[in-house]
Amino acid sequence: MPCFAARHQNVVQQGIREQKGWMAGMEKYLFEALMLILFGVSWPVSIAKALRTRFVRGKSPLFMVLVIIGYACGVTHKIINPDATGHVHPVVWLYALNLAMVAFDLSLYLRYRNNSECQPAL
Repeated sequence: MPCFAARHQNVVQQGIREQKGWMAGMEKYLFEALMLILFGVSWPVSIAKALRTRFVRGKSPLFMVLVIIGYACGVTHKIINPDATGHVHPVVWLYALNLAMVAFDLSLYLRYRNNSECQPAL
């Protein structure tokens, strides 16, 4: 009889998970998505400042390269480990967007690294 009770409990728990509908499994991606959104807020500010002043003193190209590698690893992980339905989770787009912004910020660093003082944009 204990086996029946354990099986019944598993079936009930599985049914509860299935009743969540479209939110089933989403809670495990919620905080990951929030983290990526909050990290992503800083990059447009940095990019806008570099474009406005054409001055990049204080930026670390090594740090930006490491962040790009980190985001690339996140994208790779999401692609090779799809969710239970076999689809790549949409959070991969947040990784890709952040990666693109950091890469653009790095390109601005490489372009303006020799500027010795702030120059107003034309």
